[in-house]
Amino acid sequence: MKTGAPLGLAMAALLAGCGGGLPEPTPAHVAAAQSSAPEVTLADLARGRSRYQAKCGSCHALRDPTRAPDDGWQHEIDEMRTKQGVVLSAGDARDVFLYLDSVSRVAQR
Repeated sequence: MKTGAPLGLAMAALLAGCGGGLPEPTPAHVAAAQSSAPEVTLADLARGRSRYQAKCGSCHALRDPTRAPDDGWQHEIDEMRTKQGVVLSAGDARDVFLYLDSVSRVAQR
């Protein structure tokens, strides 16, 4: 009786779900971000996505980036840094914000 196959499939499904649902940044996201930060590049947004997965996802389930919180992503990031003690450099916080904000803006179009 083989019991390893179902376990292997379950592990593969679990790993595939870890951040796999987060949208990859596209030129449309860059254009949305550049409306408030003209210097933003695709690399900045990719870095923001990566930091969001690594930093935020290490403590809790990730929020759907297509749906901005009522108070906005900047408020959410500020709250996590000040009230929850999340350590993010200013650059990382900026990249995470730009990624989340651009994804939610594009999704609302």
